[in-house]
Amino acid sequence: MNAQRFAVAMVPYVLSGAAVLLSGGCATEVAEASYDEINGDLSSYSNSWVTLRHDTRKCMAPLCGGFWVRDANRKTVERYVSGLVLPATVFDAATAAKVTSAPPEELVLRGKLSPKEAKFNTQAFLVSGAYRGMPGKAPVAGDAFYSAKPRSPKISCLAAPCSNEVATKLNFTAPNYFMEYAVDRAAAAFVDQEWLAGRVRNHGAVVAGTIVAGTKYPMGAAPALDASQVYINVKDMAGPCPVFKLAACPTGTARAYSRSPDLCVLPGECVAAKACPSKAPAQCAANYALTAWNPTGGAKCLAFACDPAFIWE
Repeated sequence: MNAQRFAVAMVPYVLSGAAVLLSGGCATEVAEASYDEINGDLSSYSNSWVTLRHDTRKCMAPLCGGFWVRDANRKTVERYVSGLVLPATVFDAATAAKVTSAPPEELVLRGKLSPKEAKFNTQAFLVSGAYRGMPGKAPVAGDAFYSAKPRSPKISCLAAPCSNEVATKLNFTAPNYFMEYAVDRAAAAFVDQEWLAGRVRNHGAVVAGTIVAGTKYPMGAAPALDASQVYINVKDMAGPCPVFKLAACPTGTARAYSRSPDLCVLPGECVAAKACPSKAPAQCAANYALTAWNPTGGAKCLAFACDPAFIWE
């Protein structure tokens, strides 16, 4: 793999006061001992991470029209659920809407089965955590689902590679140590890859990917978490961004701007004005929003990013 890829090293629903109901070196890995594992299926007793897809069968609800869910990283069969329950104590209306408006295939959820309803004995999926993937992207077959964060405590190395990041497969507990993040496969054109890798490393985003050999060093290749899809926590959105009242810059200068990890455009110093033509994309990919800012004070010297539109909603 090209070492340059590793530059970033780091069905309507009803809203009520109670809930939203949507109808329609790596270590050897050891499975987490749980009710789910012992019984080979989802349960009402313990939370697990799942992926899902719509049920397209035609019959009377709630027997059809819900979702098929499957434990992430486990070889269990799909389980039918009649809907998703998003408790108002966990998800406000705006955050719940980020889940209900997403294609099911672009979601990773954490939760458990609800109690059976009396008439048909169907069960919904009670959601305690929701993660939404990059629009238009899909996990590559064979990729696993991980969470990742800095290793604690860090280890000291005399020379690179030094694996001070740790990835854990969802529904498992064994650590997988690595050094670099690669998110280019998960990023559409003009997506800020540094921001995207930061959501994984520092903000709990979920990755569908694999650990591969990354940048080559004299002492060996650095293990890298190579993502084909990144799922952002629906509560980890852009902003809120501050509003500034700024004095005009002196003649011959212009204000430079930067963009924060929360995607807020922040004013900097007044610098010598310059012109350096740059070209914005004609448009971002579907379901992405264009942001532009001026990092150097040049009238035409702009930086651009296409952000997933749902993070601004």
